[in-house]
Amino acid sequence: MRIHDAARAGDWEKARREQERLYQLFSIIDAGTPGRLGPTASALGAFKTALMLRGVISTNVVGRPMTRLNDIEVERVRRALDAAGLLARSQ
Repeated sequence: MRIHDAARAGDWEKARREQERLYQLFSIIDAGTPGRLGPTASALGAFKTALMLRGVISTNVVGRPMTRLNDIEVERVRRALDAAGLLARSQ
C-alpha cells in the first residue's frame, strides 16, 4: 500500500525507498541455517516466525516433516523485522 500510495502521488523516491525496505525484509526467507533447514522450511518457518513475533499467531511451529526455526534463526527474523520498523520497541 505504501508503494502504491507513493506512486499515485508521484513520489518515486519514496516508492523506491519502500521497495528497498521490502526487498531487505524478504531476506527473512534465508533465516534458516543451510544444512539444517531446506529452503522451503526456512521460508515458511521465517514467515510463521515473523507473524509470531508481531503477535498475529501464537507459535512458529511448522508442519512435519519440517523443523521450526531455532533461537539463532528466530533472532535473524527479529532483526529483519526491527530494521523494517515492524516490531514494537518493547520486543
